[in-house]
Amino acid sequence: MEKLTGRNPVTEALRAGRAFDRLLVQKGAAGGIGRLLDEARKNGVEIRFEEKRVLDRLADGGGHQGVVA
Repeated sequence: MEKLTGRNPVTEALRAGRAFDRLLVQKGAAGGIGRLLDEARKNGVEIRFEEKRVLDRLADGGGHQGVVA
């Protein structure tokens, strides 16, 4: 399954109805994350909070901005 990283890409994909198994969010993430979480909940996406190192590894060095789907 393809991974999507970054707040705006993930938010736009959710708004477009793209299905995700889960959304991984960096613990302590702040600044505009509320709308993204609302969209994920609205679409029935499981939300898990993880340490930054976990998201860094999953994003393969890409800029995840605290979000990986």
